[in-house]
Amino acid sequence: MKVNEWTQTLWEVLNIRPKTLHDYKRLYRRHLEPLIGNLEIDQVPSVELQRKLVGF
Repeated sequence: MKVNEWTQTLWEVLNIRPKTLHDYKRLYRRHLEPLIGNLEIDQVPSVELQRKLVGF
């Protein structure tokens, strides 16, 4: 499963306020989707992901 597919499933089950969900989606699309969105989940380079997350 690709990360983009997984996030779509995740968005549907999160029990959070609509504004929070909107913000999460916006941040994902801006910062993470270009980096890992088309990768298979087990191919996500953890070091690169950690660097990106720390840079937020």
